[in-house]
Amino acid sequence: ALPIYSIEMANTSGGTPLSSKTDDLPPGTATFRDQRRRVDYVLVYNDDADEGSVEMREYFHTELRKKGLHLEEIAPEIDDASSEGGLFWILVHAPFSVLTHHAEDMGWKMPVRVADDDAKSTLCDAGLCKTPLDTHRKIPDYYAALFRRDLLQSFLHHDSPNQFFSNPQRSRLVYDILQNTSYSENSHDLGIDKLEESKVYLAAFPLHDGSHTAEEVGPEMDDQEDTARQELRKYWGRWGMWYKNQPLDHIREYFGEAVAFYFAWIGMYTVWLIPASIFGLFVVIYGAATLSSFPLVNQTCMSNTAMCPACSNCELTYVNSSCTYSKLSRLFDNELTLVFAVIMSFWGEG
Repeated sequence: ALPIYSIEMANTSGGTPLSSKTDDLPPGTATFRDQRRRVDYVLVYNDDADEGSVEMREYFHTELRKKGLHLEEIAPEIDDASSEGGLFWILVHAPFSVLTHHAEDMGWKMPVRVADDDAKSTLCDAGLCKTPLDTHRKIPDYYAALFRRDLLQSFLHHDSPNQFFSNPQRSRLVYDILQNTSYSENSHDLGIDKLEESKVYLAAFPLHDGSHTAEEVGPEMDDQEDTARQELRKYWGRWGMWYKNQPLDHIREYFGEAVAFYFAWIGMYTVWLIPASIFGLFVVIYGAATLSSFPLVNQTCMSNTAMCPACSNCELTYVNSSCTYSKLSRLFDNELTLVFAVIMSFWGEG
């Protein structure tokens, strides 16, 4: 999964607004200075790099512009008393035409209409698969088709370029462009990952949608609904929601399929660990209940027999000195331990 950092990291230039006031953009979206073009990716570099890094960066930027991406640089505020520069931020925007062209090349499927709710399972009808976010904002299912630019009118949100692709989709498309763009005349020298490994760029990442709390967005956002990030923070990313079903559809909407699958797997794995942990606790309780009647423990704890010393100058060691260790061994290693091991081996294969 791609790393996502907060918008506050890019706001290093004095007087450069990064929050959008455009109605077509989701609340909290970072934009260029014109407050119309959204920031899809951020590249960070330091100006104290060598001449070779500067040439690779300039070549890389030229190739990105040839592919239709828009770039805007944010220079740091440099103290007059300091001879060293700071970090430079390259804001990357992908126009709608570039995104649609790339989505078609990658063979993506996009939604054409909202699916009916008739195919719900009985569990969902009973409310057993509801999540805290479903009551706040439910994400519908869609029928999807292979995307084609000549059939753009057939897809949902075709008249709203800023909402046609979700944030993770835009980030994935731009990342793919960055990953397949050369930074020298050598055809093998391409990709933002290689540039990061060579320290030409210090970091490359998409942005979050504003702050994760409503208190930090400012008074101009008071009348707007919570962003998708704020919803996840409020209804998912809190300790008080640990017993609730995970809002996987909302996670997928914000972070993408890979991250949603990860949390779906972790959730299923954790739930299936509950019966295993209950049986394991029963094994320990059984060991504690039979501790006083187990012959080996009694013989060890009641024996005053001296054992041969470990060396010629060592003191004598008595058998009852191992009483604590024998009790602990009985707790975790008893008749039911073998049964527990067999069950866990089948559980792990399931």
